[in-house]
Amino acid sequence: MTALPQWLGLPPGAPCDVLHCKSGVDSVYIGRGATYGNPFPMRGEHERQGIIDSFRGWLAGQPELLRHVRQTLPGKRIGCYCSPKPCHGDVLSEVAAGRWDHLIPEEPLLVFGSNLAGRHGKGAAKSAKLEYGAVPGVGVGITGHAYALPTKDHVLKPLPVTEVLRHITTFFEVGAALPHLEFRMTRVGCGLSGLPETVIRDHVLANAPCNVQLPGAWLHHFDPSISRVVVAVSRGVKNYTKVERKLDALLSRLGNIEIVSPGAGASDSLGERYAVERGLKLRRMPAFWHAFPRQAGHIRNRRMSWYGTHLVAFWDGHDRGTRGMIDLANEDGLSLRVISP
Repeated sequence: MTALPQWLGLPPGAPCDVLHCKSGVDSVYIGRGATYGNPFPMRGEHERQGIIDSFRGWLAGQPELLRHVRQTLPGKRIGCYCSPKPCHGDVLSEVAAGRWDHLIPEEPLLVFGSNLAGRHGKGAAKSAKLEYGAVPGVGVGITGHAYALPTKDHVLKPLPVTEVLRHITTFFEVGAALPHLEFRMTRVGCGLSGLPETVIRDHVLANAPCNVQLPGAWLHHFDPSISRVVVAVSRGVKNYTKVERKLDALLSRLGNIEIVSPGAGASDSLGERYAVERGLKLRRMPAFWHAFPRQAGHIRNRRMSWYGTHLVAFWDGHDRGTRGMIDLANEDGLSLRVISP
């Protein structure tokens, strides 16, 4: 395997300087609505340590956010309105300093549908090349921080489904032989190759080893109690009461709910607020703007769509990010509801 692409590695650790937002010194904002913000509100000084402890426990289960903090905050000045009192910024500083490195899992290898010519030009194959270092000309096996699983031949024609199933079985054998690695499998063969998804999905669900992470929509088919609800909120949507009521109505029949949030701003904090107030699990998946200045939002949305089982989109009819999230959820087979303001 080649070295990790730069965005997947960890830089030298260094603690942060936690400053008050009104200090007059430029700093990275970590308050409410920020990517680094604490989703747990503090209603009084007597709750301060408990809220910090809640953030510490929650952050330990946020692999994407942990990697983001570790990659972007070492040595930075970070600003909130609590300083100089203790706050969650002190926890972020611990992560930035490298003290949590043993808790930060390595990014899984991306398993993508390839062609035998190794032309990684479209779909997940293009992502594998640009984001995970997949090497052009390598159409089978581990390449960069990815695994090429053939679904097309050398001239880009779809392979027979029986042959694709054999390649999947081979990949599972490779994965089982490398238990120290994690793999994130896309819906191989079910996009541009146009293979029957039910056949691919059922074979994967029946045979995947435990270190292969599968699309949320496939897992939900196997176990309907798995409910990973992506909540996408357009920037113009501000009414929390409406968001709350709609989510209560839509999610009332689901069990084992996890709210998935992009953590991109004040609007997205509405979904996070709902999760905290209802005592639901919350997963934040930030965009890596430091690594992909132009495509980070779309890359983040693709990951949320892969991970999720449902999408509830509060779309104002204009926000392109929310529109893109809706399109991805449709492609990936998520249960979808779009709410207008």
